[in-house]
Amino acid sequence: MLLKGIINLKYETMSTEKKKPILLHASLEQYENGDFYFRKCECFSGEFLHIELICKNYGKGVDLIFTYPDVRTKGALFLGEWNDGVKEPKPRPNKL
Repeated sequence: MLLKGIINLKYETMSTEKKKPILLHASLEQYENGDFYFRKCECFSGEFLHIELICKNYGKGVDLIFTYPDVRTKGALFLGEWNDGVKEPKPRPNKL
């Protein structure tokens, strides 16, 4: 019984630590002619059901991240920061 209390205490301590959320900066888009480009986005990681890290340090200071709702064929690619791998709880304020 004592061991169970120690494990629960450790879990509660770990779960209260502040973690840096996943930040999404640009989404992969396609021109009508078929060429691809990355477009700055205003989305937040909490709006996606599934988020996967494809490549850490894909570019200078950014990671390649894949998101999708319920099926992978409806997914999207993003450049962003994986950080601690947790979703943002709410949208970021618009910085315009």
